Amino acid sequence: MLCSLWGHDVDPAGNGVPYRYVDHAAKCRGISEVLCGTNACTEVGLRKTRILRHLPLLVFQRLIGDPRSQHNPRLGRSVSEDVAICLKTGLDPADSVVKGPKTIRPDRDFGTERRSRSPCFLCHAKGWMAAHSTTEKQGQVFLFAESGLWNRFGAYAVHVALLTILFGGFLTAQLGNTGSMPLSPGQSSNLMSDTVVDLDRANEVTQQLPFQIHCTDIQQKLIKKDGSISAMNTIDWMTRFTISDETGTHEAFVQLNRPFDYRGYRFFQASFTTVGRARNITVEATPATGGTSEVISIPRDGWANLADGTRVKFAEFRGDFRIGPEDPNENTTEYPNPGAVLQVGKQGDTPQRAYAFGPQMANIPVAGKPVGGYTFKLIDFEKVADQHILSIQRDPGATVVYVGFVLLFLTLVAVFFFSHQRVWAVVQGSSDHHTKVIYAGNANRNYNGFADRFSGLVQNMIEK
Repeated sequence: MLCSLWGHDVDPAGNGVPYRYVDHAAKCRGISEVLCGTNACTEVGLRKTRILRHLPLLVFQRLIGDPRSQHNPRLGRSVSEDVAICLKTGLDPADSVVKGPKTIRPDRDFGTERRSRSPCFLCHAKGWMAAHSTTEKQGQVFLFAESGLWNRFGAYAVHVALLTILFGGFLTAQLGNTGSMPLSPGQSSNLMSDTVVDLDRANEVTQQLPFQIHCTDIQQKLIKKDGSISAMNTIDWMTRFTISDETGTHEAFVQLNRPFDYRGYRFFQASFTTVGRARNITVEATPATGGTSEVISIPRDGWANLADGTRVKFAEFRGDFRIGPEDPNENTTEYPNPGAVLQVGKQGDTPQRAYAFGPQMANIPVAGKPVGGYTFKLIDFEKVADQHILSIQRDPGATVVYVGFVLLFLTLVAVFFFSHQRVWAVVQGSSDHHTKVIYAGNANRNYNGFADRFSGLVQNMIEK
């Protein structure tokens, strides 16, 4: 194949061939005998070398088309293959390109007035750039102009975009991981779990994160305040937490449509548990000996002080309160019997357990029992689930996929909104001092638009 660089230019006798080619041929004779099994400087060897040189090109043409047709279009093609228009013009043969050398550029050799009448100049005016020098063949002069050559290679760019998308998906499948993490206020973890199905059984796989997560607050916005905390009555779920690693502690906030990204991991608001809790409560404390009642608001796991220094802690909340242990699998999203467990006591004293119930259980005996000199009544509370479940995803191929989609969009626009347009002109001289010009045109798409543009070119030529 090295000999193909000289293949069709080698002349063993040096007849009409520059000396450098003969010199190259002499140098490559030994190489051709080793690589091709023949001497490229003989007539038979030259033909064998040409055959070897063209074999890869033929295979390449079968696979993706002939690339030479994009750079060396046939200037002498038959006009019957395309739309052709024959017309008579008033150009004098003395001014035509026929009198020039075999390879000229009419847009440079004509004067201003004559250039304005030349086919090449009109092609330039219509946006078709001359891609090749004008060529004379069999007494005729062929002119060629084109625009949008790059459009022919748009299909390859589309395939590159698709391969980019597939490569991004491959990166995610091989290097990415996904899991979930339930969080409630005050809870810390660096483990996420995922369920892997293996034939007839499902296994839970736990993966460790390179940082520690600590939940500080969860919140739920409801459509109807008095309704349940089900998904049908919820506008948004919000989770606030901190991320701690070797770089420090970072605040994080996740909403339903607002994920959070950190170190290649993305946190989504995925789900919640069906156990009803309260984000904060409003309690009325009434002195057992009589007096003015006080209304205090206490956040989850927080404290509040009464006027006499008594401290009240919000220890626990149940949506369906019963004396005894709570069933963790019970669905309490409707809050049938809400109740709060409090811890009451002076500073330095041992806290005592007290209860605050809503109207549904206000008349039970334990509700009216004084604790720490006060009786407590639940006035209001902000509903929230016991836990929010975050979905954690590491997707190393996401950026590659996004780049692929952008590239795919741009290439599709370039392919379908533009076209490769080519125009040929055959200039033929005649004995009656007139010149016959035959025009032909071709486009790979948008034929209607090209026809209008081509007709404008011919009409301008007639007018000139």
